[in-house]
Amino acid sequence: MIVGVGSPTYTVASASGSGFTIANPTTTAPNTVTLTPPGTNGTVESFALTATYPDSTCSLSGAVCTANFAVKSDIQSLFVANYDSNDVLIYTSYSAAPTTISNGVNEPYALAMDAAEDLFVSNYGNNTVTEYAPPWTNAPIATISSGLNGPSGLAIDTSGNVFVANSNANSVEEFAPPYSGAPVTITTGVNEDFYVAVDPNDNVFVANFGNNTVTEYALPYGSPTATITNGVTKPSGLALNALDELFVVDFNGPGATEYASPYTGAPTTLSTGLPGNEVVAIDAIGNAYVASNEGDAVVEFAPPYTGSPIATVTNGVNSPVAIAFDGANNMVVADVGRANVTVYAPPYTGAPIATISGLNGPQALQLTP
Repeated sequence: MIVGVGSPTYTVASASGSGFTIANPTTTAPNTVTLTPPGTNGTVESFALTATYPDSTCSLSGAVCTANFAVKSDIQSLFVANYDSNDVLIYTSYSAAPTTISNGVNEPYALAMDAAEDLFVSNYGNNTVTEYAPPWTNAPIATISSGLNGPSGLAIDTSGNVFVANSNANSVEEFAPPYSGAPVTITTGVNEDFYVAVDPNDNVFVANFGNNTVTEYALPYGSPTATITNGVTKPSGLALNALDELFVVDFNGPGATEYASPYTGAPTTLSTGLPGNEVVAIDAIGNAYVASNEGDAVVEFAPPYTGSPIATVTNGVNSPVAIAFDGANNMVVADVGRANVTVYAPPYTGAPIATISGLNGPQALQLTP
């Protein structure tokens, strides 16, 4: 803030960088300046804001009449894994034409992103995981293949280690940056694992579709520290909320089950009343969403998850397989039945605010922070 007596006027000028459009500050209090970002992600520009007084205020001792600040253009990008066309599409808005990642992509099953916004793709078709640096459309900066057989779910811990659900080998493989070395392998208790999750303490959770369990592993990832069986039938998805509560969606069950740490007690059941529940996701305020693949719906539950659903989203939903939330808490749903992605604004019960069509087996979603 620039302060002083009198009635100053303000101007803003670019100091370094380019791309933003400047509208000079308003002449009445509060004096605001509008900066319009470019359409490119990651652009940084520095500005100088100057106050001009009709008298000698700025020459007084201690007077501050110029301030510098920087602005970065952060456009949230949506990534859609197209399983049947061996590519990942990137959308900078829900109405823009996408750019395509295809180099190294083969039956992409899952997507994950690290703190540097590098994108990881599990390629079920060629038993690899590929890593792409922004702008993501160039060749992979790493290709992980050691020990992989049916790579499915992905998770990344706080150190950038990548965990791969190795579904055809009944194992989870952990790869440390730069991902060129041999993995750490978790096998005890693992059976047909399609999904894996990691909590902030680097504990690993594995959904074992083949033996109706969810297993938890603590460093250094030997035998399970917990094996969850109560309420688990054909676990097909996992999610953790900010309280470290674990959510497990059961394809053959009534919906999802919620377990409080240390995960040994009886669960809370989130019943959708619909068949073929396939994925569970948590939004920014802690509400849980269960996607019924066979019921063509996404069902929303509010904490403490003991009551009836607060919303059931069906408009435009057809065989949902993935859910994500953007920075405005809009819900993004991948619908494999209609080969599209639908976007819903809170409270999600109206028609989609956007539909991305013409996809080919949309299997997974990822948004930049």
